[in-house]
Amino acid sequence: MTFLGNLRAALATLAASCLLALSGCQAAGSMLVEVDVYKGPLTKGKSVQFGELVGVVDEADALLTIFQTNAAPIAGSCAPPAGAEEKQLCDAVGRARAIQKLLSAFPDTNRDIALNELNEAADRVERRTATAQDRRIIANATMQATRIATQLKVEAFYWAESQIGQIPSRASIRSLLVGYINLVSELSNQIASRTDTLAKQLDRGLQGSSLALSDHLKDAG
Repeated sequence: MTFLGNLRAALATLAASCLLALSGCQAAGSMLVEVDVYKGPLTKGKSVQFGELVGVVDEADALLTIFQTNAAPIAGSCAPPAGAEEKQLCDAVGRARAIQKLLSAFPDTNRDIALNELNEAADRVERRTATAQDRRIIANATMQATRIATQLKVEAFYWAESQIGQIPSRASIRSLLVGYINLVSELSNQIASRTDTLAKQLDRGLQGSSLALSDHLKDAG
């Protein structure tokens, strides 16, 4: 057989091997790729988008409460002589409560008044009659929302890393911690995406419909 013939035969064998390897990978398992997506239409008014952001924050608070309620019977009193895995779950509950303090203070501790001021400021930005005070109110709110989103993201990373070193043997604790990781990760995505798109509109005085396609699909790869 000529050199060219040998080369063709080798390439054909390599291609067949690659196809078998790929089909084996597909049969063996799958990989979940999370994409941070802004799910709200940007054609909505800014005050409506702020309302949606506040709604996500409120739901985050409620979902973290549900996690704590579900964890309580398994974690017990969290007092000695609790086992190492129970202590791990107790730690997650304590950290969830700390995040809830941030959520309850958004956009300010005096919530009803702060929400009214924020809504009015957003309306004035949309009508291009915003004052310097309006912009400060909005900047403080977006900064607080960004802080919440970052804290949630850090929480997801913290527990994902902790599970690498020591996976709980009890299925109930494993399930709760994995659910908690998914919960705080998705909440972070939702809050960060909405805050970012709002900030771009309010800082530049833009309509949502004029933003780039990349603002509709955040961090998509």
